[in-house]
Amino acid sequence: MWFLPLLLSGAVEDVAVEKAESYMGTEWAWNGQGTAKNPGMGCMSLVFLAWSEASGVPRTKYPVDPSKTVSSGLLGAPVGKWLRGAEVIGLERGDVVYFLTTTEIPDEPLLTVGGTDYWPWHMGLYVGEGMTLHAEPGGVVRHQALDEVYWEALVATRPDP
Repeated sequence: MWFLPLLLSGAVEDVAVEKAESYMGTEWAWNGQGTAKNPGMGCMSLVFLAWSEASGVPRTKYPVDPSKTVSSGLLGAPVGKWLRGAEVIGLERGDVVYFLTTTEIPDEPLLTVGGTDYWPWHMGLYVGEGMTLHAEPGGVVRHQALDEVYWEALVATRPDP
């Protein structure tokens, strides 16, 4: 059975991505959770539901403030930080991507570079080959190239199943 870990490699990340993909085409809704009470799908709910399914951590355990989500480590440790225009490298399937802007929100910034603060406005899952899976604001849950989503900076965490 020495080969078992090789067979399971990436399985948890695949479960997270497959769960998120099960919502493909679902209309975006602020705070949408895919339920009768909260129909549609919001970006945080999509990520929380996907990783809850994969990790067994109840989705209600994830903090709703992105800075607290990152600092809690429940969705992994940061694996990269990029400013727009830089080559985004090193992402792996299932990584959580936080799209940042300089527009301040009532939360702590996730990144400060050269005195400029960047706050999260959106999040999704990296699925590979430069693509993210996200609940597009005003749209639906879909795949989209990272460079087609609006962001001024990007932070990624890698859940540790």
